[in-house]
Amino acid sequence: SGIGVDSASAASCRTGVIQYVVP
Repeated sequence: SGIGVDSASAASCRTGVIQYVVP
């Protein structure tokens, strides 16, 4: 959490799959 949050959001949006949920 904290690091890679934006990347995770972009990745989930890009792939359409939510790998992990972080605030």
